[in-house]
Amino acid sequence: MQSAVLPPAFQAKFARLFDDAPQASWSEIEKVFRQEYDGLGPDDIFLPGSFDKKAVASASIAQVHRAKLKTGEDVAVKIQKPQVSRWVTWDLGSFKCVFSSSFFPPFH
Repeated sequence: MQSAVLPPAFQAKFARLFDDAPQASWSEIEKVFRQEYDGLGPDDIFLPGSFDKKAVASASIAQVHRAKLKTGEDVAVKIQKPQVSRWVTWDLGSFKCVFSSSFFPPFH
């Protein structure tokens, strides 16, 4: 997101919204994982028991989990949230509303 075009108050609100979003539940994340990897779960791909069920970071479209490869290397795994397509529609509508409002002068 290019928030630099927004006034500072908007930048602060949007930063919190997009960089500190609520986490999707483990059951939702595991379902997305299995859909993307033909039914395989995290323990099938990573060192069994190493995939953290709680995300270390969560943003608007994805969250990041720690895991270990079967070779023992630590990795960060970014998983797309299941609601992304619905949220993208909302996000685009919000931007349209904000940019068509009187907060911004027309570009010439």
